[in-house]
Amino acid sequence: MNLEIISIITYLVPFTVAILGSLTILGNRHKGITRNLFVVVLLLAAYKFAYDMLGVLGLDLLQIIAFFAGNVIWYGTAPLLYTYFRSLQTHEFELDRSLLKHFALPALLLAAGGFFFIFLGEQRFLEVLNHRFEEDRSFERSISKIGLFLIGTPLLSTQWLLYFKYLKDTITRQKSYYGKFYGSYEQRNEILMNRIFYSFFAVFAASFLVQFFQVNQPVYIILINLILGLLIWMVMVAGREQIDMKNYRMYKLSSHEEEIKNNKQVNEL
Repeated sequence: MNLEIISIITYLVPFTVAILGSLTILGNRHKGITRNLFVVVLLLAAYKFAYDMLGVLGLDLLQIIAFFAGNVIWYGTAPLLYTYFRSLQTHEFELDRSLLKHFALPALLLAAGGFFFIFLGEQRFLEVLNHRFEEDRSFERSISKIGLFLIGTPLLSTQWLLYFKYLKDTITRQKSYYGKFYGSYEQRNEILMNRIFYSFFAVFAASFLVQFFQVNQPVYIILINLILGLLIWMVMVAGREQIDMKNYRMYKLSSHEEEIKNNKQVNEL
């Protein structure tokens, strides 16, 4: 077996880690919406790795179909991850209709992708998906190619930066509310939140850079896929730790609620 075939097989490494990680978390004894949200996030990551494999294998039709589904999935990952983080900060977290507004962008981009596919045609559409920017004399098609490219990783990166701000705002509010009671468990939870977020961002960034710069050296591909697998493993371990300690964390915090309310009343006088 030559090195090139091995490099293609290694695309299964991060995919397999994500799938097995989701099954591991699903078997966690701490049941509830927090656990289920994290399982879904890991499955969305697995979809991303499956899409990357389709591009490498040259399965054009499947890649196009996967791209349309992926626009909803990729742009839904950050909102779901943020929702998971929010669920860690309350005993009885419930999903509500406010979550739907986070999926307005994925729905819009799904429609935009359909427009670009109809206007550009299959071959030009695939050129952009695989970052092969052929010269085009048509100004309208050139603009459409740029638009299709922008609704990929560039816009996705902007969305992740926005949700990183949301995450920081949430942590700041919790620190402000609990004050001196924001103890070691909360600090540990904050560290794990950042670790998961940075790891996911690195996964999407690395995937984009490999495609954009047309990395085809087997050694580099093997190394990158192993690193991606390690990042997803780190995400899984961090999430499992958060889920395991959530109930105890919230129990300790809730024991200070009465004192926090009394302090706030005194401060308001």
